[in-house]
Amino acid sequence: MGVPFGEHLGQRLETMTVVLEANAAVALLDEQHPLHGAAKRAVRNASSVVMLDVTRTEVFNRLRRHGGPEQLMADLYRRGIRIKAMGNDLALAAMNLRTEHQNKWFPIVDAAVVALALDRGWQVLTAEPRWPTIPGVNIETLGGSGNPAPSNEPGALQIT
Repeated sequence: MGVPFGEHLGQRLETMTVVLEANAAVALLDEQHPLHGAAKRAVRNASSVVMLDVTRTEVFNRLRRHGGPEQLMADLYRRGIRIKAMGNDLALAAMNLRTEHQNKWFPIVDAAVVALALDRGWQVLTAEPRWPTIPGVNIETLGGSGNPAPSNEPGALQIT
């Protein structure tokens, strides 16, 4: 987005909060995920890491093979990931972002993640390289290039 990840309004990542999108959260929590190491490095020096409650639901659904909700909540707690509730104001902001950026790779749940980051001056970590460019928020994409990898290539995001 023009500003290196870790810098926003003159602040370094060490003093910044990172908001996880569901694919990035799955990569962080699943040690077998091809982007696990990149996700760990991306949040290593963040002052805090947060996830929306609705994102947590999506993550639990994708990682159910790794254990039940209690085990996954314990893993979130152990890693220091805080859960934020999505209230009405954030839902409205997400709806407006989604309407403004008509992109099939940017669903309403992801728009809520970005809306939270915009509201708080936080950063976003995603594993979805096909998001639209959104002014005013710093978005780090795991895997880096910003171009989607074809699903049959090594390193392509494969979440079941």
